[in-house]
Amino acid sequence: MLNIKAISLTREEGKVRTLARTTVEAVCGGDLHAWPETESFPRELMAALKSAGFYNIGMSEDYGGKNASTLAITECLTYLAAICPSTASILNMHYSVMPLFKWAATPEQRAGAFKSTVEGKALLAAATSEKVSRGRVWHMDGYVEEREDGFAVTCSKSFVTGARDVDYFYIPARRSPTSAPRDIDLFLVRNGSAGIRYQGDWRAHGLRGTGSIPVEFDQVLTPKDHRFKGPGSGFALSGAFHLPYYLVGLAAVYQGIAEGAYKVVQQQLSGSSDASGASAYISDNHIQRTLGDMKSQLLAAKALLVRSARLVDASAPVFAELLSVDSLDSVIANNIDDDFFVDLLATKSFVCRTSNEVVEKAFSLCGGRAFRSGHKVEQLLRDVKAGSVMAPANPVADMMIGKQVLNIPQIWE
Repeated sequence: MLNIKAISLTREEGKVRTLARTTVEAVCGGDLHAWPETESFPRELMAALKSAGFYNIGMSEDYGGKNASTLAITECLTYLAAICPSTASILNMHYSVMPLFKWAATPEQRAGAFKSTVEGKALLAAATSEKVSRGRVWHMDGYVEEREDGFAVTCSKSFVTGARDVDYFYIPARRSPTSAPRDIDLFLVRNGSAGIRYQGDWRAHGLRGTGSIPVEFDQVLTPKDHRFKGPGSGFALSGAFHLPYYLVGLAAVYQGIAEGAYKVVQQQLSGSSDASGASAYISDNHIQRTLGDMKSQLLAAKALLVRSARLVDASAPVFAELLSVDSLDSVIANNIDDDFFVDLLATKSFVCRTSNEVVEKAFSLCGGRAFRSGHKVEQLLRDVKAGSVMAPANPVADMMIGKQVLNIPQIWE
């Protein structure tokens, strides 16, 4: 069978995807769709991924990484999400922050304060969601106060993936208690520091292994070299080196959930034949049309995802060059309505919406057995619901796209 899909990947990207498959299969025993739903932090799978070098796979070889492209990383997330959406979600939050270490950290930070992270020894959580943000992950209420020995971080984060198990938190916060909501800096805060309080346990409809609980930071002290760049640079840095990767990675996770549900349907229908080998069920025109529609939806979403991943890869060196000449802040501020950012919002919204529709159809085709607890599609149906409400929620993203089309000021202005 021709493997035409592989043509869209470079040889190195193909190697990264293969490594992800072999690593996960080693843990799952090869029976991927029998992998049980994760009810707690997936330590075994995360440990295997860490050992295989996936924590810093996007870093250069100087730091033990593989310089993996955004497309290679989205391929890994998509594959992983079909098996364990919780693990893929945790890894996406980590990956969404890593470009800051690659492009915005100083050589001194990479050799010192950020050494364990760039070498793939630390797991990160993106602590960006706040009650006041209402899906606007650039709008912060939390703040810092500069002291002689560092920055005191005070904020209340609504959902922090893997809060109890990560090594560090990535935290955007206002530069001072009186700063505007988008006048922010970006910080790395060590988990377990004094003043961090976890709020309850994660009990959810889906994604039950992510441990996404609220976390309070009450004057948590972080060293001065744990801030990315100078004061007031956070909005631009986030727009260049965090949000694009978060949006594409999020779309990749939900693409993977939908692809997983589609594969389960294929497996179930291929076994639904009678004693003579014929199958009245799969011969039904409605079944065939539904499968064809699902496949078309998956291909359309995948095409948009691949395009966006390539755009993000192309943007990084440009943003890095602008950062090196102190022009990134003004360029981001004056071009936040650029098609680049709007296209990424559209990718997140479209893929999450399409994935939900595909999994709904998978549930319908699987019939009553998919209603039973423990069926893979029953789990994926619950997991896929989170995508449309994850920040920026689909209605917020769609509104922002519409404002750009109509040339109406955005909600951050």
